[in-house]
Amino acid sequence: SPPRAVGLAFIATPPSTLVGRAFDPIGVQLVDSIGRLVRTSGVTVSISLTSQNSQDVHTLGGTSALVTVGGIATFGDLTASIPSDSYSLIAAAAGLQSAKSGAFSV
Repeated sequence: SPPRAVGLAFIATPPSTLVGRAFDPIGVQLVDSIGRLVRTSGVTVSISLTSQNSQDVHTLGGTSALVTVGGIATFGDLTASIPSDSYSLIAAAAGLQSAKSGAFSV
């Protein structure tokens, strides 16, 4: 039987960027229990911004929910409007383990 998705994973840590400038495209993939890509299409993945510094305001602009194609959702227009040196992204989908990106600066 084909592998079953159990969670999400970021393809790479988002690179640092400037306030208001779009991040380079950010890929989130569906993964099985050992971290392999599961090529399922049609799964809605949402993305949000968080900070290790509880004082930071988290404002994420752009399209924050996409449907996977071939197991991957690629977010191409995300922006942050408040500077911080401790942001991370959280990817979530119903019934799957969420993923947190590595830290980056804006």
